[in-house]
Amino acid sequence: MNRKRTLNPDVSTPDIIGFLKESAEDLLEERIVFRDLLAALGPRSFGVSILFFSIPMILPMPPGIPLSVGVVIVILGIQISLGRPHLRLPKWMNEKSIDRKLLLKAYTITDRYVGWMFRLAKYRLPRLTGPLSFRLSGGIFTVLGILMILPIPIIGNIFPAISCTIIALGLTDRDGLIFVFGLIFTTITLVAMFFMSAGAISVLERLL
Repeated sequence: MNRKRTLNPDVSTPDIIGFLKESAEDLLEERIVFRDLLAALGPRSFGVSILFFSIPMILPMPPGIPLSVGVVIVILGIQISLGRPHLRLPKWMNEKSIDRKLLLKAYTITDRYVGWMFRLAKYRLPRLTGPLSFRLSGGIFTVLGILMILPIPIIGNIFPAISCTIIALGLTDRDGLIFVFGLIFTTITLVAMFFMSAGAISVLERLL
């Protein structure tokens, strides 16, 4: 009998991507609704929930998916900031869906190219991922989710998704070093997105 992987948010978990892939594989529908994705996690931490959605967004996605995922991350970020103990999504968002094959492909590619980061994560400098940092990360997730929603072509969702993934990984494994690296990468992301947006606006003004 196969036993499902379990994640304890208070200890290091070296196979987070494996767990996420297995959770998605257990859902046999061609298109997986967000409600079922969250149900597959069970009583998991907010960090794992963020990872579930942010990891696939590291890859270029079809139009509409970054928008839906961005809204989910904004909602999660607000709940984290407010210190909510349980994850909740509004009914209309629960019914959004993503292609199962696309989701599994995204996890596989992510594991191939950045899986090393997940395997490096471990329980260290836990004070840097305490309650205050957890609440602070909620505001950061909210901002990054908003950036995913913005119609920035091609790479608009990629940098915010990477930032979300690194910070969520640090929180999930209580790895203060990775958490701080996530904050640094988020700062770089915000600066890069600002200049990209400013450049796009400048080009549009010249064309008009």
